Amino acid sequence: MMIKLLNKRDEYALTNKHVVIALALNTLKSPESYTFLNCVRLFVALVNVNESDVIEILSDEYLNDAAAMDYRLVIGEAILKTSKEI
Repeated sequence: MMIKLLNKRDEYALTNKHVVIALALNTLKSPESYTFLNCVRLFVALVNVNESDVIEILSDEYLNDAAAMDYRLVIGEAILKTSKEI
């Protein structure tokens, strides 16, 4: 539903895009593959709305040395997909 709202340029979703990014980052830590794939799709929708912030946040998460390797791999996949979208 969030992807649809972002694609329709819903005003409420756009004004709260930082909250959506934070929720998506938290949800990426889920071990469920369908959850991970939907979060990556959400980041692709978000990059169309706020390109610089999304890439910067994903890059910061990827470069965080304290993050687990599995999480960094998931973030790397999100960076790859969002970069393709750009």
